[in-house]
Amino acid sequence: MTVSVSSEWLNAESTVYPVTIDPATVQNIGLDFTVDSANKISSTEENMVGAIDEYEYYDTLVMAARPSVINNTTEIHKAYYYANELTQACSDSEIGVHQYLSGNLDLQSGTIEMLYDEQAAETVNVNYDKNNGSSKYKFDITEILRQPVTDDPFISFVLKSESEPDPETLRVFSAFDETDSSLSPYIVINYTNDTSAPLFDNISKSPNTAWNGDNVVLTVNGARDSGSGLAEMAYSFSTNQNEYNWQASNEYIATATGNVWIYIRNQAGNICFCGCESVKIDRNAPIIDAVAEIDSSEDSVLLLADATDSESGVSKYSFSYTAGEYHWVDDNLFEATKNGILYVNAKDETGNISPTFEYIISRFDETAPTVPQVTGNPDGWSQTDITITALSTDEQSGVAAYSFSTEKGVYNWHTENVKTFTESATVYDYDDHGRLIRTNDTDYFYDSNGNCIRTDEYDAQDELYHVTYYVYDQKAMLRSPPF
Repeated sequence: MTVSVSSEWLNAESTVYPVTIDPATVQNIGLDFTVDSANKISSTEENMVGAIDEYEYYDTLVMAARPSVINNTTEIHKAYYYANELTQACSDSEIGVHQYLSGNLDLQSGTIEMLYDEQAAETVNVNYDKNNGSSKYKFDITEILRQPVTDDPFISFVLKSESEPDPETLRVFSAFDETDSSLSPYIVINYTNDTSAPLFDNISKSPNTAWNGDNVVLTVNGARDSGSGLAEMAYSFSTNQNEYNWQASNEYIATATGNVWIYIRNQAGNICFCGCESVKIDRNAPIIDAVAEIDSSEDSVLLLADATDSESGVSKYSFSYTAGEYHWVDDNLFEATKNGILYVNAKDETGNISPTFEYIISRFDETAPTVPQVTGNPDGWSQTDITITALSTDEQSGVAAYSFSTEKGVYNWHTENVKTFTESATVYDYDDHGRLIRTNDTDYFYDSNGNCIRTDEYDAQDELYHVTYYVYDQKAMLRSPPF
């Protein structure tokens, strides 16, 4: 096929280079026929435009097959309809190109009712002399091609005379079914289709941490397209590679651990792969598997807590003697120095806290032995040695030693619970509360608040000879002197 392009078009500022001539856009396939004033199809072999008189006139409907590469995202730079005028008339005749809007074609009766735009897209003076002696005329149909593409497979327009009804203005153009192919009309479209994918700046993740305890929001930032523009449903976030879930929003809320493949597209259908984002969400708490003693001394025991977490991992441990109270540390070792229930917890990187593990510590002796029960000390004076026996009990570590001392607060520890005295000495006797209740010659008495309220003193014959009372004010302050 040979296409002749005018130098005017080649040199026009509106012509975009490089110019690609796609055979699909050089049209000689379609329908065209003359419609007379009675809406009758009067000719399909030649296209008449104009009027013989005010009662008889002709229009031509041209319906050329639309190239498949032309769509709503195609940028139409220029489009022309080329047709040969067969009469080579040398008088002026203004022929307008009108956008075809709709019509009702009845092929059986050979009639058509057309509705077209009353405003001509372009008007051309078809005058052989004024066309440099050429019978080929060019009609600009750019604006018609720029109309939104519909399901109609044709590029349709109407050639109509804009001159006064006059036989001199009647023109006859070649038709698509012209036997001489050199005379057949055709359409040339200079266009650009968007073949470039959209662009974007980056993908943000919030919160932007390795592991998260809740949903993660992924956002495509700065998406743009300088060609056909972003599609209405431009964004796809999918948990399967090469699978698209198009949406209008540039945000996606990830609710589970996994990979998210992200794409954007433009109106021409070009797709940009933005990347694959890994999302890690941990909603499950660790488990304390065991707490074990690994070392001990007289005053302390070293405990090791063993916890597992299959997702984000254990990050901290808590050892507390109070239920529901946490003391987070990095180490899983704890040195216990007292008895009680130890509440052990672990938490993972996202803050999930394990169920509480209770570990009972009872190895420490935190209570004193009972007050010794002393026997063997006579009530009166003795002419022989006196042997005193002290007996105490301890429910935890047991009694280790006894002290018999003639000086208060001075201890002489022995493993035996028996002591023989060869001379007089003061012996101190205490009750279960650790209060002094008797020495050799004095008994002590206390009120319910633990205040000493009376002392009874005895002589060498163990006869009571002096009683002292102690009185306290409301603030438990001793009033002096004693009475």
